[in-house]
Amino acid sequence: MNPESTISRLENQLDALLVGLIDRRKDQVDFLIGLNRLDDILLEQQAGRDQTEQLGMFLGRYQTWLDSDKLKNGQRARVSTLLSEFLPLYIGRDDLEGIKISDEIRQWLRVLGNGSVKLTVKSSVNQGSLSDNYRALLKREHDELEMLFERSDHLLGVLDDLLKSAEAKPDLMYQHMAASIIYYLRLDGYKIDPYIERLRKIKKDRERS
Repeated sequence: MNPESTISRLENQLDALLVGLIDRRKDQVDFLIGLNRLDDILLEQQAGRDQTEQLGMFLGRYQTWLDSDKLKNGQRARVSTLLSEFLPLYIGRDDLEGIKISDEIRQWLRVLGNGSVKLTVKSSVNQGSLSDNYRALLKREHDELEMLFERSDHLLGVLDDLLKSAEAKPDLMYQHMAASIIYYLRLDGYKIDPYIERLRKIKKDRERS
């Protein structure tokens, strides 16, 4: 093979590699946008503002997530966890739209899996043992970290994202993850006072609400 052919072949392989990397990055960004949208809909629904129409539009738009090779295992688990939090909000509704959405959520959960156990601290009786609940929490945190590291390659950036989520969302997982990273940074000699103050303020605000 002459040098010109070799160079041309290498250039074609490089082009194919770059296209593949760009496509994968776009898929990751699209997933994060969709996941954030689903999270926003859930927060609105939990606040008592009916989001049935918005949720139906979301499920229709992201129907391709049900394809077997579309999402990674961690992504499937994260979507399932959010959808499983919608289900109790629709159980018992007898209106047509509520029943339809409830059935769609169940269908998604059958395909993607049932999600992870949500962390709770108010009830002394849980559906699993304390160890099982803690292991489920760690799995959720691992899945969350995988997605956060796709957005930021520095631990401080991940910590900032977690603190923002802890401010905006009632899920205690974000506070637990932020506290864990803050403690790790402290062991590594970082100045963490500003992060501690942010976390303390978040805890105080949650206790008042």
